[in-house]
Amino acid sequence: EGAFGWRGLLYYKWAMQDFWPGVMGVLREIKEIIPQGAISEQQRAYLVNAKRQIIEMVRDNNQHISKVLDVYDDSFSELIASNSPATFRAFLLSASPMFLDLGEKLGAISHIASFWRHRFPQGQPVLIDAEELSIIFQDFTSGFAERVRAQAAPIPQPKFVQV
Repeated sequence: EGAFGWRGLLYYKWAMQDFWPGVMGVLREIKEIIPQGAISEQQRAYLVNAKRQIIEMVRDNNQHISKVLDVYDDSFSELIASNSPATFRAFLLSASPMFLDLGEKLGAISHIASFWRHRFPQGQPVLIDAEELSIIFQDFTSGFAERVRAQAAPIPQPKFVQV
């Protein structure tokens, strides 16, 4: 199970390096998009807030992913530099849950980038009304359900620190 999680983390590390530059371009477009046609004050307020939430959630998830991948890098470096397998063994034993967590976070980010690029190809005019843009943003924010639940919860969720 640990070897499977390890291979998964290696894949996610590669995938992150591969698609992250495209994500940054999509986030810039999300920040700058202006819907066509009439827009109510309620829609305007929602879109401004949703843009901020999407950008923050992608940023926060990226930071979490980077920290988990740093755990891998540190444990592998320890294995190589010190010829000490203890740290890497501990990593392998915890790799499967990390693999699942990273998969959810990367999946949400990847969905945003791929759907946005499908709906708004580069070099094409961006034509969308406020209602459709709101629906797209609702879809994007729902991919980060953990944070949405945490924000709505009356009691803060406990924080776990991985060592």
